Amino acid sequence: MINIIITLSDTGNKNLAKTKTELEKSGLTVTQVLKNIGIIHGKAEPGQMKKLAALRFVKSVEISKSMSIAPPDSLIQ
Repeated sequence: MINIIITLSDTGNKNLAKTKTELEKSGLTVTQVLKNIGIIHGKAEPGQMKKLAALRFVKSVEISKSMSIAPPDSLIQ
């Protein structure tokens, strides 16, 4: 499974409970909902991304990337 960020349309964000249920039925394991900005974080198989992106209330589906910052005392910043 990969971490995914889904940006919702205005309609999807207004009907958040229904939207979340539809995403889960389409293979997403929801890990976080950011209602104020219309974003849902979750996990899914890579093959599910097109299915999730095709839902009418989804604006975009992206793979979540992680970053890290070196400690302050590190030689390379």
